Amino acid sequence: MQPLVITKQSELEKVEALVSKEDFKQFLLPVIRKMQEDVTSCTQVQRRVYMQNRSKLWKVDSLLIQIKTHVKASEESTLDHL
Repeated sequence: MQPLVITKQSELEKVEALVSKEDFKQFLLPVIRKMQEDVTSCTQVQRRVYMQNRSKLWKVDSLLIQIKTHVKASEESTLDHL
């Protein structure tokens, strides 16, 4: 087994190894924009589905009120005939 040899890097080599902020931003900004678009799209879809479901519930509620009104009217007319 050979001994591990540790050498010091010069300051210049250390600086070159760092990633510049511009490169990092150029990489991340498109990703962040795409994520924002995806979140916006999901939010719009959820809002649309919520409104569709709410609309359906209003229709069902309206139908139930109509049925209840018809049943009540039928009961009253039946009692009037007795």
